[in-house]
Amino acid sequence: MIHRFPTPKVLLIAAAVAASLALSGCSGNVMTGASWPGLASQGTTVYVVFNTFVHAIDSANGAELWRFPAEADRKLTMFAAPAISEDGATLYVGAYDYQVYALDAANGSLKWKATVASDRIIGSPVIYGDLLLVPSADKFLYALDRASGSLVWSYETEGGLWAAPAIDGDRAYQSILQHKLLALDLKTRKPAWQVDLGGAMAGPPALSDSQVMVGNFVNGMRAVSKDSGGDRWSYRSDGWIWGTPLVAQDRVVFGDDQGTLVALGLIDGKEVWRTQLEGGITGSPLAAEDQLFVVTRTGQAYARSLADGSPIWQQLLAGELNSSPILVDGKLIVASQTGEVLLSALDPASGRVIWAFTPQK
Repeated sequence: MIHRFPTPKVLLIAAAVAASLALSGCSGNVMTGASWPGLASQGTTVYVVFNTFVHAIDSANGAELWRFPAEADRKLTMFAAPAISEDGATLYVGAYDYQVYALDAANGSLKWKATVASDRIIGSPVIYGDLLLVPSADKFLYALDRASGSLVWSYETEGGLWAAPAIDGDRAYQSILQHKLLALDLKTRKPAWQVDLGGAMAGPPALSDSQVMVGNFVNGMRAVSKDSGGDRWSYRSDGWIWGTPLVAQDRVVFGDDQGTLVALGLIDGKEVWRTQLEGGITGSPLAAEDQLFVVTRTGQAYARSLADGSPIWQQLLAGELNSSPILVDGKLIVASQTGEVLLSALDPASGRVIWAFTPQK
């Protein structure tokens, strides 16, 4: 087991957050939800959810295909990446107005909307058969009928949900802001197990054949058994971990808000390599063969070797890069939280900017 101890400042902040969560029992009283662009894709179309719009973008040239709604609605705020139906025909988007929107992927028209929650929907919806699983900051995981948006069932957890559940078969692994990791049987809607990991979790867990890996704001990265929730290993990070860890080539790779990028052994959690980047990391790393892609809050996009973390290229873009990048049609798509440019498409081999999308005002 390897331990890296965070700075005194991070320890104080994390302790304050943990204490506040324990006392208040309400995530909304502690800090606001993650509010950076959500990215997804289907075929050659990129979907980006940010502020008052969902944009559909042609990955070939960065042209906008449609937006929802057609005109800005100040009452509507959305950030989480959409879920996309298996046939690519429907997008499901959760919003801060407690509603879920089902959109026609071809033209952005509204198929249905449903008010299901009593607090913000911060995490992405997830498709489970004919159901849409929707996590909410109101502590509930909701299951909606995908065809109509009607509520089928709901499950109350012990804290606010800022993250999408990770699904494996008929089991959902759900991060809970108030320190709990829940394994929920979706058939019986009864917990298989629940463990307290000692820190607030805002990101979805990652799954391997036998383990669940999740980062938190207090004690770093944890791995537990998928079957029982029993401890496998832990690693003390330098800062808060927001994103989902990447599992690739028998390694677990993640970044923290201090800009440290780390690769651990999947089975034992031992450090394989670590490197310091410019700016905090809130999104998840992305791998393509032997290359690793990661972005930071200072506008830096990086390609690194998955084997040893060595540099391949680095590109400075405008704005804060807090979202997890995606690969679409041979292009690395990166979203900016600030500045005029919302999306940039980069050449994965060189980091060269191929096109940039700036939304019309």
